[in-house]
Amino acid sequence: MENQDLDLIGKTVGNMPYKIGIVDQNGNLKNQFVAKASTNRIDIPEQMLSGSGSTGGSTGSNTGGSTGGTTGGNTGGGVAQLPSTINLFSGSAVGNILLSGPTPNYDNVGDGLLITLSNQTSAVQGVFGLGSNTVRMDLSSIGLKRIKVPKEKLIVNNSFDISDQLSQYIGKTVNGQTQINGMGSWDDISKDYSNYSFSFSILSFGGATINVLPNKTLSMNLIVNIQSKNSINSDVAKASLPIPVIQVNTYKN
Repeated sequence: MENQDLDLIGKTVGNMPYKIGIVDQNGNLKNQFVAKASTNRIDIPEQMLSGSGSTGGSTGSNTGGSTGGTTGGNTGGGVAQLPSTINLFSGSAVGNILLSGPTPNYDNVGDGLLITLSNQTSAVQGVFGLGSNTVRMDLSSIGLKRIKVPKEKLIVNNSFDISDQLSQYIGKTVNGQTQINGMGSWDDISKDYSNYSFSFSILSFGGATINVLPNKTLSMNLIVNIQSKNSINSDVAKASLPIPVIQVNTYKN
């Protein structure tokens, strides 16, 4: 029982209480135990005390309805959990991502990590027949959801496949953007090459694995494989563009 106190009733058998009552936090009697004259002892079943947080023969209490000595609904065996509002990483990275805040064994990350992907791929050159112009894909139209990595997968040297979290985007149409000669502002390819009426769609994803490295580091080299078509000569071209990670947070189910 939670929040239990021992209530000594005034009567005694010899030099000991006649009864011990167990009451809840509102003072309501939940159970009582009577002294045995044959043993000169009050016996309390062991299961009544298990999980109560008692030590040294006294009973204690947990708060907030939690177990294992934690408070406030946290998980992690009593370790203070990082709130989801704290960024463990913020920036733009492809490859290794050094996290700030988690313990080496990730026991303070709630139920796991949420990884936010950029809506813009990294820029590449020499693709889709556009010469030296720099190209990237704008993925905003497909509504990329954050990648969820459960806590039990966060084991150093473990790998976690995220293909199932990306499969919903295969076949979706995305927007191509370009910088002329790699300089200036980004424009829709359809604006700079209006005569061609380019269209772009997602064929597949590569590198859809998150590797848990030592020293609170994740490694992720996600790429999106894009197919382009144009209305002039019906040419089909393909290119692979990296998708950076821009933020990492914790989550709780």
